[in-house]
Amino acid sequence: MKISELPEYLELIPPTQAVLLLGPPGCGKSTAVREFAEKEAERLGREFVEYDDDDEVFIKITKAPEKFYVFLDIRLSETEPTDFLGVPRDIDHFIVYKPLRWVQAFTYKNTAGMIFLDEVTNVRREDVLAQAYKLVLDRKAGFRRFSDNVRIIAAGNSPETSSIANLLPAPLANRFAIFDIYAGDVYEWIDYVNSREGGIVDFIAGYLVRFPTDLTIKSDAETLENFPTRRAFSKLNMIVRENKINVKRLEKLATALLGQTVATKLVAFYKLHSYLPTPEKLLTHPQLLDNAVSRARADGINELDIIYYAVASVSSYVTHSADLNVDGVFDIKDFAKFVKKIAEVQQDLLVVLLKLIPEDKRRKMILSLSNMKEVQTAVNSIAKYL
Repeated sequence: MKISELPEYLELIPPTQAVLLLGPPGCGKSTAVREFAEKEAERLGREFVEYDDDDEVFIKITKAPEKFYVFLDIRLSETEPTDFLGVPRDIDHFIVYKPLRWVQAFTYKNTAGMIFLDEVTNVRREDVLAQAYKLVLDRKAGFRRFSDNVRIIAAGNSPETSSIANLLPAPLANRFAIFDIYAGDVYEWIDYVNSREGGIVDFIAGYLVRFPTDLTIKSDAETLENFPTRRAFSKLNMIVRENKINVKRLEKLATALLGQTVATKLVAFYKLHSYLPTPEKLLTHPQLLDNAVSRARADGINELDIIYYAVASVSSYVTHSADLNVDGVFDIKDFAKFVKKIAEVQQDLLVVLLKLIPEDKRRKMILSLSNMKEVQTAVNSIAKYL
């Protein structure tokens, strides 16, 4: 299932049914769960509150639990059994487990909310897993039962996508409704970054459509070197987009977030911008691409690398322009020139060019281009891939 489809299925599932989301690191599971919780709070007419054990938050929930939707994010790999069972106290020579405040907040009859158990497949301690088992099977922490309006949603990775992921005991797995989350291809990730994270930097987009398998690489079980995931690329993209980064800094940042191998390739790809004119010039004079390719080829550079960078550069420029045919913004006729040029080079690259543009703008452009005689045939021939 695509992550975008998750909310419609969660709405169908009653709060008392635990849910497990399985997907690769950085595919948006945590974000999607939180957004669903916020919207569910709105549907129920309750105030969304993220529980953080603050005195004011706890008192507020205690006084009027019916007014709030309480959300708690627990990283199971960071917990101890007492985080669920409570703290043992000697009362009249008997040991009594006093419940923690977060447990109390979810046990009021009128409480509604969600307990999100993240990294459930990364837990290695049997005593912690036993407490998670009790949460899911009995809907209890210690000796306190949660309200029937409290959802329990867990998230984790499968062993195929994470070297530190573990299988769950069959009885525990059977108590979940398990959804496998499809992370989407590189274009879907780029669309996500453009729509939800402020936009993607052109050379990162170009690099990833050129080398799509580098978006996520499974690491060794134990390592001191980082490795690429969607989350790591998102962090790097944000840093580069919001700061002036030279080559030296890019190399260090990319190595820190993605590991040495991918960082070296990414930096080499970034340096290709020196061969290319601006996207504005490529749009008005697409023949300049031939000059850039010739120069790069003379330096022993793969010409496809240059063309992918050019395609990403132009698509980024188009993406961040306002509307078609507006003063100060590129003209669709200029874009048609570039489309024609790319189609002459390689038809598949025309698919890349258009798929890098967000869907709403892409539709307008395809409609306009399909009515232009000089590119009509080329655009119509690849329309089914878009």
